[in-house]
Amino acid sequence: MTDIAHIFRKGVHQNIIYAWFPAMYTRVDVVLVSNQDEAFLLDVVSKFILEIDTLEQLANCFSPESELSKYNTGQLELEQLDKELREILLICEKWRIKTDGMFDVNVESRYNLSGFLKGYALDKIRLLLADSGIENALVNMGNSSVMALGMRSEGKRWTIVNPETGQSVELHDECLTTSGNDTSERRHIINPKTKQFVTGKRVVSVITPTGSEGEARSIEKFLKTNNYG
Repeated sequence: MTDIAHIFRKGVHQNIIYAWFPAMYTRVDVVLVSNQDEAFLLDVVSKFILEIDTLEQLANCFSPESELSKYNTGQLELEQLDKELREILLICEKWRIKTDGMFDVNVESRYNLSGFLKGYALDKIRLLLADSGIENALVNMGNSSVMALGMRSEGKRWTIVNPETGQSVELHDECLTTSGNDTSERRHIINPKTKQFVTGKRVVSVITPTGSEGEARSIEKFLKTNNYG
């Protein structure tokens, strides 16, 4: 189990835990606001880690042991894949159609879910929070995929600040997803129309009801904004 670094603050009416841990090649930051005690909240965060680990075992295309890698290399057929992985691929196909092909996890003729998986993980974490009875939470996966539920305190929405521009946005039961190149050297988004990497320092953000939609819509907006559509 991944070690969880955390800070716990006990309040009069609500307790707050701030926890962070590495996952999906980035840092995940979690803030939970609840009347539950420290042990309970730490257990909830532990469930997040288990969920993310399970997803990586299924869908991390960079791990040769994952089911997705074995599917990409022909070691497994579609019907042999875990049910959840098949559902993930169906969700991605749905968004490929809805974005007119701009969001395409198979653009390199092999499936790469590395970006989409963060948004999908946020959606799974949302279900875990609901099962735990926690209504107020913030989950930040590497600053590119953020989910804010409920309120950070009574009557106050979660405020997210862009560290580069200083601009802020308030979120309530929404996800904020950012896609693009944060440096001029970075090249990781492929234009499905040309099969070429998009170059230059450009980023866009979208606010959506779910993390899965955010991953698809942010890529779509990034390509349209920069005239790649």
